[in-house]
Amino acid sequence: MINIFISLMFATVMFSTFTVTTELTSVNRVFMNIPVEYIETSVPIIKDPEHLSFSKEKLEHNIYHYFDVCLSKYVKSFSVTYYYYNASDKSYCIEDECSSVKITLDATVAFNINYNKSVNFQISEVRHG
Repeated sequence: MINIFISLMFATVMFSTFTVTTELTSVNRVFMNIPVEYIETSVPIIKDPEHLSFSKEKLEHNIYHYFDVCLSKYVKSFSVTYYYYNASDKSYCIEDECSSVKITLDATVAFNINYNKSVNFQISEVRHG
């Protein structure tokens, strides 16, 4: 009888561990694979092609919508924070035109385990050849 109880407890622990790791892996995959198109479409090039910057409203809308659609089946709740900064000295950007952003996702998965990760994006010139 005690063997059956220990076996059931072991099976429960293994299933719980599997559930948590699967959800954490899924959330990490969604976060680390943010489509570049969501970032690129938030950079208006019509204003001044020499001084590109993020459209804060557009970027925040795009990213939140992506997480809302993709994370709904994996997390209980999530929040996204944005830290706009100057690329040259890493200081906080108070202007409307910022060329660098740090996006942080904070999510709660099964068994109230927290996921917290950040990714940085910066507008810079790409030279080929």
